[in-house]
Amino acid sequence: MKVAVYLTGTHTGLLDYPKNVGVPKTEATRKTINLPSEYFTYSVENDKIVFTDGTIPEGHGPKALMNQLGIVKK
Repeated sequence: MKVAVYLTGTHTGLLDYPKNVGVPKTEATRKTINLPSEYFTYSVENDKIVFTDGTIPEGHGPKALMNQLGIVKK
């Protein structure tokens, strides 16, 4: 199964990623986000995901989120 993930919304609550992602805890900014699409492939057996693969291109993912929220500069 192939999935395209496209995230858009408004930052209204505490942003609290796991520490290893490198995103600082950030209180709500009330800013809207519109992140680039990311693509993933999943394999499912017996109604369970048994494999996932995806590549987050440069400038996407947590870094793009932080840029759009003004947490880090582009």
